[in-house]
Amino acid sequence: MADTVDVGPILAVDVGNTRTKAVLLDAVEGRHRFVACADAATTLRPPFDDVSLGAREAIAGVESVSGRVLLASNGPLLPQRDNGSGVDCFVSTTSVGGPLRLLLVALSPASGVHTMLRESGGYDALTVETVLFDGEAGNVGGRNRVSRGERAQKRKKPRGEDMPAAPSGAVHTLVDRVLHALEASQPHAIVIAGGAADPETSGLLELGNALAKDVTSPRPSILLVASIREGELLRRVLDGKYEMRLLALGEGAIEVDRLLLWDEIRRFWRHGIVEGTPGYSLVRSWESEPVCHSAIGFGRVVRFLAKHHTAPTWGIDFGASYTRVFSANGNTSFAVSSVAGTGRGSINLLKSVWALRGRLPFELTGEEIEAVILNKWARPWTVPETREELRLDAALATQAAREAMDGVGAAVYFPAEPRPGLVVATGGLLAGGTSPAQMALAIMDALEPTGITELAVDTLSILPALGAVASSHPQAAAEALLSDGLTWLGTCIAGRGPARLGEKAVVLEIKRSGQRPTKIDIPCGGLKLIPLARQDTIELSIKPNSNLDFGWGRGRSGKISVRGGKLGLVVDARETPLVPVGAEGRWSRVREWLEGMGA
Repeated sequence: MADTVDVGPILAVDVGNTRTKAVLLDAVEGRHRFVACADAATTLRPPFDDVSLGAREAIAGVESVSGRVLLASNGPLLPQRDNGSGVDCFVSTTSVGGPLRLLLVALSPASGVHTMLRESGGYDALTVETVLFDGEAGNVGGRNRVSRGERAQKRKKPRGEDMPAAPSGAVHTLVDRVLHALEASQPHAIVIAGGAADPETSGLLELGNALAKDVTSPRPSILLVASIREGELLRRVLDGKYEMRLLALGEGAIEVDRLLLWDEIRRFWRHGIVEGTPGYSLVRSWESEPVCHSAIGFGRVVRFLAKHHTAPTWGIDFGASYTRVFSANGNTSFAVSSVAGTGRGSINLLKSVWALRGRLPFELTGEEIEAVILNKWARPWTVPETREELRLDAALATQAAREAMDGVGAAVYFPAEPRPGLVVATGGLLAGGTSPAQMALAIMDALEPTGITELAVDTLSILPALGAVASSHPQAAAEALLSDGLTWLGTCIAGRGPARLGEKAVVLEIKRSGQRPTKIDIPCGGLKLIPLARQDTIELSIKPNSNLDFGWGRGRSGKISVRGGKLGLVVDARETPLVPVGAEGRWSRVREWLEGMGA
């Protein structure tokens, strides 16, 4: 949609699983700027059962801070009045209910649907299980992404005596796998990728018969990506027992346009997740634009920053229930996610207690960490009150992000040239009492990067909302983002490679304007913070250990200009992985790193 250059005030609300944020933007001297923000508890659960109450409270907070009247009895005042009250545009994002849980059944080995779904995995959909079927070869494969914590909460699935007679061979295996996945994964929707030359022998008929006689309740929606002939066959077999939509393939085609696929999935998300959220129907009635998932809004911001800075850009959303990692470089992007977070999602970190122990600067038993996790799962609205609790939150957030990174399958590398990369983070971890040093460590420990990158954080928790604004008013969103949306922490220079602890990792020669160059030696395993303001630029000459890579290749030296931030320049020569098996004195090492960063 084209930008409306003369749009006035814009109000955006982001309804999260634990907190609801409201943000007000307005034109100041011809450019949109951040005016005010406020948050309130999300009123999703009893005794409220109405998220619109939390949204109104957050907007009322913005009214109090800005001194403006924004609300009427039935919602935000639209459009802005002559007396300055009201706004011209209202948008909302939400992550309540999590992403749409998908079961993918690919009946054609040539289908690219599973690849497309994997690329969108950090947004508003999560493929919890995949069943791949090759009818000609008689093979059935798959992958399961349901966590132990989720399995422990699955519902019981009744079985009737009129279940279909089992087909033979590979088709029997296909049907059995799908029915088992329905029970174990509890998807909101099934995506069936067809495209077989002969629908009668592809397994679609037998699968349709089994689904029609299955008594799971509630029944998931079905999206069939296939030919019109396959669509007619499945619709006839299901006989109206499922909500089904057909995304038709062209004649002879085996792949579908990914944008059309994502549009259909987001339609399922809006109808299956958002419309089932108590009170969200009222919030939607206020909107100038359709609601989007918070992750989509943040993903738009990451892609924009990658193009604006012409550098590889990563984003981390440290959520309460889910943690997402985004990557963008030029016109390519992808997202991955984990079903773990710092609130209710912490239950899925019970399997990672050993790793969590290794991320703390003090000793806790496995039983003590499990008790913390269970308390966070039961009371996700609680906030840390002590330094130890802040450390625990940071450990949970970092571990959840590391598990999301398992879906990347490669190390994070930022070439030193032509310019440093960028990492931006958002989420509840960055609010409250978390220090800039702790924020930087959480980002660095989550990605374990190599090379040179700038670090920025969303301390106002407004980036998802700005991404939503960008769908209708991209210029306004970009102006507010670049002016007010980011808090710059500084630049990280990270070297990785096989080197011994205590050896010299790198020699830095620092040249500040008007001063003589200074040299600093950093040992392997060390972490060094060098104060440097955002407005200052220094020239760095980097001479690494012959086994370490700092962005120019192993053992290669280089020169680069870098800027600082609230922290400055961080030199990271720690060994990876950061939670090594069998490490001695682990807690003292973590304490040394925190002290070195002033955290």
